[in-house]
Amino acid sequence: MLDFIDVKKVLSEIEPREGIGDELLEFTMKLVPYIGAELIIKNENGEYLLGYRKDKFYDGWHFVGGIIRCGESWAGRINKTAEKELGCRVIAEPNPFYVYENPSRENDIRGHSICLLFRCKLSGELGKKFWNRIDAPVDGELAWFKESPANIIPSHSTYFELMEKFY
Repeated sequence: MLDFIDVKKVLSEIEPREGIGDELLEFTMKLVPYIGAELIIKNENGEYLLGYRKDKFYDGWHFVGGIIRCGESWAGRINKTAEKELGCRVIAEPNPFYVYENPSRENDIRGHSICLLFRCKLSGELGKKFWNRIDAPVDGELAWFKESPANIIPSHSTYFELMEKFY
């Protein structure tokens, strides 16, 4: 088992703004809540933009978002997430329109999350691939949905209910 001095040495070598690596991230998620910035994008047809995620945590559709790093603003996280997951920039409202807390591992296997939901508009063309709705979706594909898809990540299914009230 590591003693405090070993942990302190490891932590001193990390630049949190660059990310802390998957293993350390997973470990910290067992200890403390994490804060995410979720991009809620609705088109003129009343559909919401979702991304498909298939990794060791999830296999399903989700509202794209990202974990805010230590020392990072939520605006910075929104911009980085948009570039990475959508391939374009977005214009986000300056403050979240809803704060969703999920303290249970039942709904999110990663642990206790506090999610800041931001209304966003696309600023340019999406640079990521759209799901063709014929083949099974693959990680990173995007699609517009009017209603929550059956295979949405459990913690994000609540967001569709929230949209009816607050979007």
